[in-house]
Amino acid sequence: MTEAKQKKLGLVYEHAYSVLSAVEVMHPQKGKIRLVKMRNPWGSEEWTGPWSDKSNLWTPELRKQLDLRPDLNDGIFHMDLNDFKQNFNTVEICMYRDVYQYTSYRVPKTGNKKHTTYFRMKVFVDGEYSVTVNQLSTRPFKSAESAKYSNVRLVIARKDPKGYVLCGAAQSNELKTFSKMLLKAGEYIVYAKVEWIEVTDPLYIKEFVLSVYGRDRVQIQEIPKQPQLVLQSYLSKARASKNLENYGDSGYPGVFKAFEVFDKEGFGYIYFRNTENRGVQSTINFSNREGLKWKKPFSGNIL
Repeated sequence: MTEAKQKKLGLVYEHAYSVLSAVEVMHPQKGKIRLVKMRNPWGSEEWTGPWSDKSNLWTPELRKQLDLRPDLNDGIFHMDLNDFKQNFNTVEICMYRDVYQYTSYRVPKTGNKKHTTYFRMKVFVDGEYSVTVNQLSTRPFKSAESAKYSNVRLVIARKDPKGYVLCGAAQSNELKTFSKMLLKAGEYIVYAKVEWIEVTDPLYIKEFVLSVYGRDRVQIQEIPKQPQLVLQSYLSKARASKNLENYGDSGYPGVFKAFEVFDKEGFGYIYFRNTENRGVQSTINFSNREGLKWKKPFSGNIL
């Protein structure tokens, strides 16, 4: 919805509101209605559309049921769920625990179009942890290009004697890209790749903050490139896959294959396990690779 239309309905354009609750009520004429109760953090300037404080849709019974106080300009209002979806494009849930601790590390700005940073993360207490790549909010910018977020790939792995073991991963082009995991005390490696969009706005800064929120504070240290991190991490995931297909019908009972793509993680794999005492040749032909890019040294449509 345009800025002019939202202003006419009492909403502040590109403004953040709190969602207080959601409720389902029965209207005598309209039947079942789903309402979202919201608050403008300014404590004023409320929604004036359908189901606003002074809307004629309210019956005395519904006003009493929801304890509606139309005489107060406190920033609190209700709106129909469909109006909510039409006027707001992002919903964020704030995760908070009384005993959790926050750790962050700012990565300085870079001029590179693609920038990958590796970190060593030391966890001291077993528990739940959320690892997040935080980009600069686009709210201060007006140009169309700077109103978008860059694509981020995030991988968290534990190093053991056989290589890296995948613990969590995520991909998005949102303000925050995160992965929530249960981690044991120990040392982990974090891979954070940002594919920066090109923005001409002089205020736009190509930098991000890596943050960890969890049972205790952690130690974050930037380290050199770990060349085998992604490959070995997803190899560990492939070996544990429950989707392995057997080549027994083709005369190879000791050969298994798994082909999986994880959109939310930004990675996928084609994995073969051969327990035969002979080699196996298999050709995979891709007629459409839109949205897929091979990790080096692979390329083309045929593997």
